[in-house]
Amino acid sequence: MAGMLALKQLHPLPDEKRLSESFDLKLDRDQQCPKQSEFAGFSANYPLWGMPYGLPGLANDEYRTLLNWLAQGAGPGQRRPLSNQIQQRISAWEDFLNGDSLKHQLMSRYLYEHLFVANLYFKDLDRRVFFKLVRSATPPGGPIERIVTRRPYDDPGVDRVYYRLTRVKTTILTQGGEPLLHPDPQQCSHQHHPHVQRGEGATAGRGYPDGSAGVHRSLSQQFSQDQPRGTATLHRPG
Repeated sequence: MAGMLALKQLHPLPDEKRLSESFDLKLDRDQQCPKQSEFAGFSANYPLWGMPYGLPGLANDEYRTLLNWLAQGAGPGQRRPLSNQIQQRISAWEDFLNGDSLKHQLMSRYLYEHLFVANLYFKDLDRRVFFKLVRSATPPGGPIERIVTRRPYDDPGVDRVYYRLTRVKTTILTQGGEPLLHPDPQQCSHQHHPHVQRGEGATAGRGYPDGSAGVHRSLSQQFSQDQPRGTATLHRPG
């Protein structure tokens, strides 16, 4: 990689509005990955194929940063610890999602089965830190013991499911349009889950039937009738 980066620094893109036809950008093009012993011949034959391929070269400070990272072994970067504000917000949400009443358990299951694939973040804190809503066998305050099933409504295999927020380790694409987590979960419940506050809804625990019933047949029937279909489950500030 260091050689490919250096090749681009030595041979930047020609000052043209359009790339020449020598740059093959097709997905099914023939790929090349020369060995270190072959790199001298490769660079002589393809001087404009340095990294980033088909794009302008890196700025000098970016180039030096990458070379230093490669010289140090190209290891993963250290993630910044979560701020106290974010940790407090997580605690507030997990306390809210794991209320002991059947109504709270029903609401939390409904939220999870709708949002299990989403990457959630707090807009007013740090938009670069994302979380997943997961099922856990352990309550808030301790390590997450994640319950992994093929479908979000499969039987978790435990008597009590806890809904936890776990930090996403991968990079999130900005065009994903991910849902926001409201700063105040109690305010969110007043706005979007009035059945929890009024005492309507669940009268008994719901099972995990086989098949593909999921939340829409096994849970939605117990929601307040004045909750419109398709209403956003989490408040999305403007």
